[in-house]
Amino acid sequence: MGTKRLSRMGQSFRFCSPADLWQKSGGEKLEEFYLKWYDDNKDTAFLAKDMWKFIQN
Repeated sequence: MGTKRLSRMGQSFRFCSPADLWQKSGGEKLEEFYLKWYDDNKDTAFLAKDMWKFIQN
């Protein structure tokens, strides 16, 4: 995955692909954290699906 350059008014900007940005910013670690968190807390956490049940009642 590469980067693209955009030049505007003498300034150069670099754009990474979303996959590069995800990898370089620690996205895999974040995903692992949330998967583990959900696995550990799914029985007691108040999730969006619970909010919808709460609103409907």
